[in-house]
Amino acid sequence: MRHEGRPVSLQQRSYWRRLALIPLWDAVAVAIWALSFLRSSIRWRGSDYYIRGGVLVPVNPGLGKSAV
Repeated sequence: MRHEGRPVSLQQRSYWRRLALIPLWDAVAVAIWALSFLRSSIRWRGSDYYIRGGVLVPVNPGLGKSAV
C-alpha cells in the first residue's frame, strides 16, 4: 500500500498519533452514552415525548403528526 509515493508502515509517526486517540474517542462515546440516561424526554420520528413511568407521553398530545 502506498500513500503519496511512499510505502505506508507502522513506522510513521502520524499513524501512532492517531492510534493514541482511540482510547480518548472511546471515553467520549461512553460519556455520551451514560449522559443519555439522564434525559427525561426524547425525539422519535419527529415528535417529542416525555418518559413517565416507562411510558412515552407526547409533549403536545393534541397536535398530532403533521404530514411531510
